[in-house]
Amino acid sequence: HGRSGFNFPFWTDASFFPFSYNPENAEYDLVFLGNCVGQVKRERYKLIASLPGKKRIFGKVSNDEFNLGAGFIKDTKEISRCLGKGLIGLNIPQYFKDYGSTDYDFPQLKDLGFFQYPSRIIQYAACGLPIISLQPGNSPATFPELITVSDINMLINKINILINNPEYLSEILSSHQVYQRFRQNFSAESRAIFLEKIIANEYVNLDTVTRSQLFGQVMKTESQVSTISSPTGEILTKFNMNSSESNLPSVEEQRENLRNLNLESPRKFIILYFGHFANGDTDIVACLLRSLRNLGHIAVEA
Repeated sequence: HGRSGFNFPFWTDASFFPFSYNPENAEYDLVFLGNCVGQVKRERYKLIASLPGKKRIFGKVSNDEFNLGAGFIKDTKEISRCLGKGLIGLNIPQYFKDYGSTDYDFPQLKDLGFFQYPSRIIQYAACGLPIISLQPGNSPATFPELITVSDINMLINKINILINNPEYLSEILSSHQVYQRFRQNFSAESRAIFLEKIIANEYVNLDTVTRSQLFGQVMKTESQVSTISSPTGEILTKFNMNSSESNLPSVEEQRENLRNLNLESPRKFIILYFGHFANGDTDIVACLLRSLRNLGHIAVEA
């Protein structure tokens, strides 16, 4: 269409996934957020079961022979609370080559490599957990705090180091680097600024690699991130905007303006709505239903 695309990975907001990390009272060494069912994903279960430490899976499990499953959770705040019981968040990405000869296969699929930023990584980071990921290469430039290992033996060794050497882990946690990275690269604030700049045509004639990493550069140039702890232990982040952005209303002011905005449709309908709420309040089906009702339509769930 005459315009270049941009990489726009999963993002969320602290209001959906509040900071919950509490290593001093951790109940599990490893937590995994995701399903272990289906033609490919069920293999995750055996891998997780083989890892050291006390483990917990928050997601669907087909055959829980090692009693690792805690069930599938829809409510985002409940997910945050459960993840806060873990010392380390585990990521096992989807390798597209593993889908060969499955229902989802097509000739070019394997060339996509692996899914770099599944939603669990961002949700771990929003909750403040350090993250270890089984994936090739070094930590990505857009998330250098991500601990990466390229094979299962390295994963086992690294997990042992992390859970048996608290001082090593404390270096990562001391400045809340993972949470800062979430606010800088994967938060609603950073995505809003990114969208504004794309719409304003501030990014033109850029190569593919630059456009794939640009989402991680926006807050670096727009703010200096600093963190403080509230009395409840929640990590709060202040964005000190430069002079060109200082006249923008706060996020709370913008939310209040939206609440008071009349968005009603001039013509209203009774709509029979079909959909499966797979992921709770953040599911696209739930978002569309709220949008219809906000516009004044009577949306009846089938």
